[in-house]
This record gives sequence, structure tokens and C-alpha cells, in this order.
Amino acid sequence: MATLLLTGLGTLIGGSVGGAIGAVIGRQVDGRIFAPGKHAAPRLKDLSVTSSSYGVPIPRHFGRTRVAGSIIWAAELAERSQTTGGGKGKPKTKSYSYSTSFAVALSSRPINALGRIWADGKLLRGIAGDLKVGGQMRWYRGDGDEFPDPLLSGAIDETCPGFRDTAYVVFEDLQLEDFGNRIPALTFEVIADRFEQVALDQIVPDLGLGQATLELKDMSGFSDEGGSLLSNLELLEQGYPLLCINSRDGVELALLETARRNPQMLPPMIDFGSDEEGNDYSSSGYIHRAANERAAPRSLRYYDRSRDYQPGVQRSVGQAGTGREEVVELPAVFDAPAAVRLCNRITRRARWRTEQLDWAIAELDPSIQPGSIVKLPGKPGLWLVRNWEWHDRGIQLSLERVQAAADAVLSSDSGAIVPPTDQQQPASKLWVFELPWDGASSSSARMIFAAASAENAAWRGSALYLDRMGKLVDLDQAATRRAVAGHLVSALRPSSANFFEREAALEVELVGDDLEFATTTAAGIGDGENRLLVGEEILQFLDARQISSRIWRLSGLLRGRGGTEHLAAAGHAAGTSAILLDNSLVPLDPAEVPATPETRIAAIGLGDEAPVIANLAAGDATRRPLSPVHTSQRLTQDGGWNLGWVRRARGQWLWPDHVDTPLVEETQSFEVGVGSVESPSVSWTVASEGLDLPAAEVASLLASFPGAPVWVRQIGTYGRSPATLITDLI
Repeated sequence: MATLLLTGLGTLIGGSVGGAIGAVIGRQVDGRIFAPGKHAAPRLKDLSVTSSSYGVPIPRHFGRTRVAGSIIWAAELAERSQTTGGGKGKPKTKSYSYSTSFAVALSSRPINALGRIWADGKLLRGIAGDLKVGGQMRWYRGDGDEFPDPLLSGAIDETCPGFRDTAYVVFEDLQLEDFGNRIPALTFEVIADRFEQVALDQIVPDLGLGQATLELKDMSGFSDEGGSLLSNLELLEQGYPLLCINSRDGVELALLETARRNPQMLPPMIDFGSDEEGNDYSSSGYIHRAANERAAPRSLRYYDRSRDYQPGVQRSVGQAGTGREEVVELPAVFDAPAAVRLCNRITRRARWRTEQLDWAIAELDPSIQPGSIVKLPGKPGLWLVRNWEWHDRGIQLSLERVQAAADAVLSSDSGAIVPPTDQQQPASKLWVFELPWDGASSSSARMIFAAASAENAAWRGSALYLDRMGKLVDLDQAATRRAVAGHLVSALRPSSANFFEREAALEVELVGDDLEFATTTAAGIGDGENRLLVGEEILQFLDARQISSRIWRLSGLLRGRGGTEHLAAAGHAAGTSAILLDNSLVPLDPAEVPATPETRIAAIGLGDEAPVIANLAAGDATRRPLSPVHTSQRLTQDGGWNLGWVRRARGQWLWPDHVDTPLVEETQSFEVGVGSVESPSVSWTVASEGLDLPAAEVASLLASFPGAPVWVRQIGTYGRSPATLITDLI
């Protein structure tokens, strides 16, 4: 705006020359009024994503910091299919996942170690060095004698470089399912050096000061994104004042904080007087004060270590100055208290009123030279020797007062963050079992399920295999959801399974702290909720209460569900498995998984050092007929017995009123026997739900088998049901 106005005014007054002068003056005014906020060194960046642009310099890193890196090689995506779902009338779903291999350059100088890795803000590699998803990772320090990575060497050819003096990471078959099947935005925690603090002689090597290190106080990491050495020194000098010392060995650099520790005392000042020509060389030690015209910085941007190296801002204390605020951007890592101390030092230095004086001495100590810190007799504070001038009567030193080192003890807060969970990959736990028919699918297909779980939520699932004499056959299926599973803490008493047991309870210890049971209602029990497989018995529970981190008390039990009354009658010992029957179960194809006691299923997850093996339990539970119920014994008029029962059908868990339950089996047939179920003394096969025994036959049975049980069981298409007691021969 000022440029346009002053250009027009200058043209009006002085023609074309006047217009040019007005334009120059106008640009200067615009620069002062509309200039953006000053940035001392605009090289601190928000955590950028990993890129692969040509010509981008690979930075040098010092200490401990977080970097994005540059992709230097990548392969094509690899596709993998996986089948999930099925069971309970639901179709199977085939999904596809992808993996890829690539290499990322991190630093153009060797590094000491590699810490955590973030992918799209989530942890990809934990502090223990474990990957959270499938794949392999290798990293190289960047030493000068390293050989090429075998994956890169095989993918490129014999010309593959070793990337020596460059630290880099290679990912092989990294699973991309959690990242939208694309290479995620990666950032790496680089531990470049073994030291806790960054030193100046690391950033600027060959200082030649004969000191081991020149530590930059409180700085735990620094990134050199490129540029000249001078730009780095100018950047660091804002927070860490430097001294340029002229010595007989050349120009040397030092930290002002280090130099002020051992100041030397100058001798008293002498008066040169006047020379023969009348020139006055007297030196009174008068202090000249000059204000620093630089704007006082008020804030500092940096990388905050306590916030996982996210950029942070700290402001100096005190009243704000006039004009726009100046922001110093320092690509270094601090904690919040250290950053606010540094910001205050920068602000005080910018406001410092420079005090200068001339000090005349007769003879100079050879150890005192420009850049030395000295003390003066009768003068407070420390002084910096800027230069000297030789006279025939002595030496005149030009001194400048050194700003007092008065760091106040300040507190600051980095702010609260929610760091990503860092849990190591747990080992998989696996159970395989056969369940009674649910009435939805084919009544002849055996319902075999796998349930997998783990100790924490870092578990990424397990691929399932059929173990054939030690050879693993891929079932093209995976358990992806953690089952709510564990074992009985104490024994569960036997039950007749005839009634809802309101006061009955059991205690289950789950495999993970974050797994949990839920309470339901009586209507929920009627709808089939809260079904628990204990051993091979299915029961339902009403109330769930957590006792400790992993132990739950389940009360209000309905035992022997799905035709497992005979298992409820036996009870269960402590340590028996307990698995919640929900949608975390993985149905297995009976055409691929034989339902035999010898069947073994293997699960392999990221945290498994070896395959986890489970044997199939509950043989032929799907096709086994259910035991008859409501048995009865009535005397006939001639003294005989009329034995009766009510049949049940597979897949019918409920008892609908006024509805005849379908048979399911090919024919209706029952076996009635006396004595042992495996080898009965006498048996009958009938097609109806009853058997009439004449009085003479009853008398013969009582005489021949006194006290023996009389039982009935259903004969199904694929087997026989457990027996149900009708009466005893007494």
C-alpha cells in the first residue's frame, strides 16, 4: 500500500526519478509495517511424514530425537487373502491384505541405536524393540564397513550400495492392513550418540580446544537439516553464546558458559598520560553503555522430549515488549523446564545493555587474549576481552561486560498427551472344540470351532493351521478377535441341570486383565445370552462381578445347556477351561478338519516363538442325539410296568409351547436297557416314546438283576445319546 502511494507521489513531484525513489522508500515502509513475524532459524518442522523426493538432503542427527527419514527403495505390494466368518448361518467372507518391503534412510552420520517407531501416530515398534504388526525389520548404524542388506542386494543386483555412513532401516513384508493397505507415515526415534547431552564439538568437529566435550546444557537432541556451518553456529549462538578466540594456533571456538568458570584477574589500571606531541592517552576506566537494538525474543519453539518429540512452545517470563513477537525456532530437543530457561536466557541477552570500557595495563599476561574472560579490580562482574591495542607505554584492552548467569529455578509444563499404548506382542492361547448343533446350518455338518486369546490387546491375531504329524497345513483362516477365556479357579460342583440355580456360582480367571464378562437378564438367558463352555458342558450365567484384575464371579447358573446334562452331573475340577461362546469363535471347515481325537490345530501369531497346539475336544457333539427327558414309570392293571419318556431334538435349545419339535434324525428310535450302558444285560429297541413290560417279565428282571438301573437313550442317524435313568429294579 505504502509502495503505491509513495511511488505516485514521487512521480508527481520529481518525475520518473522521483517515482523510483518513492518506490524504494515505500517498500521499506511496507517491510516495516506489514512484515511477518521474524523467525530466527525456520528449520524446526512439525513431525513430517516419510518422503521419497529426489534432491532432499539427509540430515545429521545428534543425541536423541525423532525423525521422518527418506524412502530410498521400495518393492511392489504383495497380496494375501484370508477367510473369516461363517457359522450360525453366516456366510464366509474372504478379505485381502497387503504387505510391502522398503528401506528408509534416517541420518547421514552413524547412529548408536534405534528406539521406537511410529506409524500414523501409532506405535509400530515398541521400546522393547518388538514390531506391533507382521513383518521383519533390520536397521543399520551407518558404519563405514557395512555390507548391503540381503533383501536390497537380491532385489537390485550386484551394484546395490551398502549405504555406508548412512543409517537406514529395512522393512521386509511389513503388513499394511492397519494402515489402509498403504505405506504409513513413519517417524523414528533415533539415538544417535551414547551421551545424554549434545556437545558443540559433535556438531562442529575439530574445534581444537583440547577438551573432551563442550556440552550444550539441557539439549538432548539436535537435527542438522542442511545448510552451511555458519548457519548452524548462528542458530546455536542465540541460546548458547559462543566465543571466537584468536590464539597462536588459529581461531578457536568456545562456549561462554565454559570460559567464565575460571576468569583471570587483570592488574590495576595505569594512566598512560600524554605523549611528546600532546596526545592524551589517559584511561579513566569510564564505562560506556549501549542498548542492544535487537527486538527481544519472547518465545522458543523446540522438540519436547516428554511429549514424544512433538513441537512445543515456551515463553519467557516478564512483561511483553512492544511490536510483534519474535519466535526463535531451534531444531533441538529439550524438556519444558529447560526450554523455558533457555528462552529466558535468549530474552535477557537481547535486552542486555552492553557496557564497555578501556583498561590500560603495563604488561600483558600471555594467557590473556581476545576472547578471554577476566575480572577487574574494583569493578563488579566479568568482562570479555574484545581486542587490544599496543602503545609505547603499555597495552589498552577493550572490554565488554559479560551478562550475569542468573538462571532462576523455573517450572513449566509440557502439557498432557495420550501416548500410544506400548505393549509387547503376547503369546497366543488356543482352544479347539466341537459344539452341539445350533439348528441353523446342516444337521449333518459337525460344528468345530477355534477360540484364540492372549494376555493383552497388542495381540494381532493368529493364523490357523492343521497339524498333520508335524506338518502344518494352512487352513486359510485366522483368529482375529480375542476370546473371553480362562479357567476355573475352584471346582464346580455337580448339578442335575433341572432348574435355574440362583445361588450357584463359579469363579473364572481370565487370560487378560482387560477381558470381561457382562451381566444379563432373565429374558437374555431365555434368548441364549451368556453361554459359557466349561470343559465340554455348556451353561449360562445371569450375573458377572469382577473380584480382581482377572478373576470374575459368575452367579445364577443354568446348567447342562445344549444337551450337556450328563456333563453337568459330573462337575468340573479346578483349572478346567472356560470359554465364552460369542462371535470371537472361528468356525473350522469339517471337510478340512477331521473331527477325531487325534486332530490338532496350530495357531501362529506375532508373539509366538513356536506354533501353539490345541487338541480337538468333545468328539461328535454336533451329531450326537440329545437324551430323552421326563421319564416315567406307571403300574399297569396286571402288575406290569409302563415306561415313558419325552424325546428331544438336536438344535432345539428352547421349549416352544404348542409346537411339535422336529425329529432331525432320519428315524425315531430308542434303546431301553438294564444294567451297564456300554454292555446292557437286557435291551429293547422301540420306535415310540414308551415301553410296556408285562408283569411276568418285570418279576423276572427283579429276580435276575436286583438293584440294576433301567435307562433309555435315543438312537440317532450318527450315534446314540447319553442314557437317561428311568428307574431301578427294586
